[in-house]
Amino acid sequence: MDIVYFPRDTNDREDWIEDTIQPRIAMQRGHNVIVGDANKNHDGAVIIGNGFKQFNINLGTPLWPRLEQVSKANTYALSDTFANHAGRMFELSEFTPEQIEEAVKKIDRPCFVKFVAYQKATSLCKVDPTEHIEAKLHKHYMYEFVRLGRDNPNECMTQERVDMNYEYRVFVVDGEPVTGAGCVEVHTPLENTTVFNSAMEKNRNGGHIEDRLDLSQSYERFARDVVCPSFAEEGFVDYSLDLFQDGKNGELGIIEINPIHPSGMYAIDYPKYFDSVISVLKQNQPT
Repeated sequence: MDIVYFPRDTNDREDWIEDTIQPRIAMQRGHNVIVGDANKNHDGAVIIGNGFKQFNINLGTPLWPRLEQVSKANTYALSDTFANHAGRMFELSEFTPEQIEEAVKKIDRPCFVKFVAYQKATSLCKVDPTEHIEAKLHKHYMYEFVRLGRDNPNECMTQERVDMNYEYRVFVVDGEPVTGAGCVEVHTPLENTTVFNSAMEKNRNGGHIEDRLDLSQSYERFARDVVCPSFAEEGFVDYSLDLFQDGKNGELGIIEINPIHPSGMYAIDYPKYFDSVISVLKQNQPT
């Protein structure tokens, strides 16, 4: 199979390693790897990587991630599955200081504010119901209110702040959780030891890495038996699933889901992930 990659233009160590591992595993599997060219259609190949929506691609060309699943993942905040397993109170609203302030007062607890209409558009803002909320929002977001607000009643999530410990990412392909790893920023697939890797940090970027095999197994069961079947019923089948353990009651919950590519891979079992992706792409490859 011819596989076209569009690697990222990055100086980030982890991104660079991930973009190196992907074509290497493809070649080890006997595939012909091609670096993407913006001036070519790459007919007869499957396309994996970032930025391919900018290029001239024939309809019917197999792509990863599947474009409909990219846009679908960005609507997770509207799903019943997320609401049932978020492990915290939250309110959706337009991205305006007035509506966010109303949401904070309704939750009546310390909150995070997050723009969720699409990925990583702004940073999080911490807000407490006792402070001057509108003034803090204007200071934090400044021109983002004008740049991003689109009168969308579901574009902003105001959520209760809870102790999110041992953050963990699971890669879900065609509805099945195939591999996972703790959200340890310095880890890449080079540090992988098991399909659902057990290295985690209690506090993200805290610097203290623990081996929590018990918790990685719990996350796998939670994803496989509870979360993924429910998301699949709502049409979510390809995505990265971020999970956490509540620091107070020990329960597992969903942080968010994101488009599966280019989500950071951390120490996932990349060959396992790659084989799952190729299986899906083969099913969709024109004959």
